[in-house]
Amino acid sequence: MALQRYLRYPGRFANPTSEQPQGAAKNRSAPGVEDGTYLEADWLNDVFGFLSYLLSKSGIVANGTV
Repeated sequence: MALQRYLRYPGRFANPTSEQPQGAAKNRSAPGVEDGTYLEADWLNDVFGFLSYLLSKSGIVANGTV
């Protein structure tokens, strides 16, 4: 039902935690290095946190299928 971002985009998202079960966004390690999410991590994690909350409250678990 929901993407497992850390598997879909390896190296661009942090591994899952209990707080970010689909993987957390992360910033680039240096300018020009392509190892972070495409958007600012704080903003994106805020959005993902809300969506993860909705999924958990409805009993849905990410399974890698859109």
